Amino acid sequence: MKFREESKQPAWICVLDAKSRNERYSKLFSDDQKDFGDLLYQAVSNAYIRSRIFKNYRKQFLAVKVEAPKFEDRISKEVEQLDTFCISNNIQIHKTNTSIVYRIPL
Repeated sequence: MKFREESKQPAWICVLDAKSRNERYSKLFSDDQKDFGDLLYQAVSNAYIRSRIFKNYRKQFLAVKVEAPKFEDRISKEVEQLDTFCISNNIQIHKTNTSIVYRIPL
């Protein structure tokens, strides 16, 4: 039986894998979709100023992830405006205890 710690990959392998997937899946998106993803990334970065933000291309969606969002950001006016923007543009919002992911479907 393997424990979770035994099966983890080294961080550098995970980084290379993420870069490879981003490069491969970015080709599935049009320039307009990529531009809209950049716009969403900028809006998320402005709303969550205390957190790390990542943009990732996936097979079926473009994801903008907020890592460890701070409480002060979660209750800000900017986040409220961002959520309204997402709802009006059919952007899915997935919230967990450790992150928030904004998804633009392909």
